[in-house]
Amino acid sequence: MSLKHFFLALVLGALSIQAGLMTCARAEPSYEVVLEDEFGNALPSYPTRSERFALGRDGQRYNVRVYNHTGRRVEAVVSVDGRDVLSGKPGDYRKQRGYIVPAYGSVLIDGFRTSLESVAAFRFTSPGDSYSARMGTPENVGVIGAAFFAENPPPPVYRPQVPRRYPYGSRDEYKRKSEGGLGSAGPRPSPSAPAAESAPSRGSSAGKSADGYYAESERRGRDDSSNIGTQYGEETYSQVSEVTFMRANAKSPDRVITMRYDDYEGLVARGILPRQQPRHARGPSAFPQNRFAAPPPRYDWE
Repeated sequence: MSLKHFFLALVLGALSIQAGLMTCARAEPSYEVVLEDEFGNALPSYPTRSERFALGRDGQRYNVRVYNHTGRRVEAVVSVDGRDVLSGKPGDYRKQRGYIVPAYGSVLIDGFRTSLESVAAFRFTSPGDSYSARMGTPENVGVIGAAFFAENPPPPVYRPQVPRRYPYGSRDEYKRKSEGGLGSAGPRPSPSAPAAESAPSRGSSAGKSADGYYAESERRGRDDSSNIGTQYGEETYSQVSEVTFMRANAKSPDRVITMRYDDYEGLVARGILPRQQPRHARGPSAFPQNRFAAPPPRYDWE
């Protein structure tokens, strides 16, 4: 291999590595919402063309974990069945406060907050027994949302300039005698200058907000309700503290993520999961035991 070919191969290899790194960077989401069971295992979830559905079962306790994959902390305003997890009021990310998620970290939300020391656990239940239905909003049962707000960076620190000593005495005399002159620099930045506004909301992870989904469901004219809802469960110890946080853009979040959930029968009815059929069904046997080893069941292709 000649030296020219060697350097050409080296350049092509570097470009391919750079393209791979850029692809990985684009593929990694900035924020995530995951439903977990009480032991920290992620609940099974299934993407559709429009959004993602999580699989739950009646009576099961679950938690909501929000991830922040960015380099600065963010505020996550979370709602369950259309009710804010902190105040219990109808979800409104412009007016409601949220949980602070550290940079490259996550926060576990384990219930509707009742105080700084306790929550009412999230537990799947029938839609009529859900917290949202009992509070008068049964139409929102079956959806979880999270709005992420980036933090407004602190203002720049203003350092007063030290008076300059001019070699010709006064400043005016120096300006007359120097070749380039002074005063070409622009005005000093104000310490209270507003930061650049964050990017507008790009919608949910499925491309729709919760309100948009229900509006589309009504246009399709079909029942899209969930078989399960979220209960205002037993009181559980969960301590938090209040901190100061200023949003970069108070009116528009960086991103809104929504996730739907339902039980097995609900996901089957939606066509997300196939209905399981019993395999090797046989009739009753008076003497099912055998003295010898029976052959294994036949495969479908045999």
